[in-house]
Amino acid sequence: MSLAAYGSSALAEHVRAVAVLLMVTLTLSSCPAAKAEPSGHFDFEVVAGERKTVTGKVRKYFLYVPRQRGGQPPPYPLVVLIHGFLRTAHHMSGNARYLASRGIVVFVPQMDQWLWGYKKRGRNMDEVIDHVAWLVPRAEAPGDPLYGLFDRRRLGILGHSSGGPIAIEAIIGLQERGIAVDSLMLQDGIVWPRTMARLHELKPLDLLSVRSEPATCNQHASVLSLLSQLSFPYRDMIVVGAKHCDPENPTNFGCMCICGRSHDRYREVFVRLLYVYFKDRLKAPAVVDSAPTVAETIHYLEDRGKVTLGKGWEVSASP
Repeated sequence: MSLAAYGSSALAEHVRAVAVLLMVTLTLSSCPAAKAEPSGHFDFEVVAGERKTVTGKVRKYFLYVPRQRGGQPPPYPLVVLIHGFLRTAHHMSGNARYLASRGIVVFVPQMDQWLWGYKKRGRNMDEVIDHVAWLVPRAEAPGDPLYGLFDRRRLGILGHSSGGPIAIEAIIGLQERGIAVDSLMLQDGIVWPRTMARLHELKPLDLLSVRSEPATCNQHASVLSLLSQLSFPYRDMIVVGAKHCDPENPTNFGCMCICGRSHDRYREVFVRLLYVYFKDRLKAPAVVDSAPTVAETIHYLEDRGKVTLGKGWEVSASP
């Protein structure tokens, strides 16, 4: 073997070793999730299932289903939460519980954690499209356990980190199938070249980007380059002082080792913005803490220096 070939082989082995170490680190024990107070909220059921997707892979999924309470019957809104690179559905579980306890049906697919290369990335996008296309019609199928549970016209999607470009390309695929997505929240999203090349295919929808401070793990706010290429309005903001792991609920020590220490005070801002955004957009039921609108919440947070508003806020967020 030539020295050059040996060097290339050794480098490849080193990269693989680092990748394995990274994955082990990222999957270490989790920090506690921010919990929703049960009083005045919905009880909900967590349904864990698995299904064979269009790619031929059998994937786990988690469906969080609010139980009807008082005079607030279904249909409820539906929100899909998409995790990022080397993460799992578990890292969206606290956010899912927060929404479900406030009258929102939540679907969290377990995706391939390894997102290097467009083959794996594309497979995750295809699986998200397939999951949603399978789930949505069930609410309109008499006899199905999900019949009447949620309203397909009140559909929102969230993508954290690498889940952002997956969400965007999945929405493009859903729109091509005639499944409209009302709203998209990007939580500290990043950019992939292929997604940038497909932005012209994305039909207008409501889009809110909520970022952590620019750093290595969010490609130094690379999502701003994506937002600037959109053909429709959007809104963008920073959670002041937050790190890349803060949108996760729960996060873990591994993520913090790589992307910086995480704090509940930032996580609470992210999850609150997540809730009030989809609550207002998708007309979620009223609960004890649902009174402030997203505009009022943002005005409150901005006034206290917790968020900084970027583009799209030409009209004041104050009520």
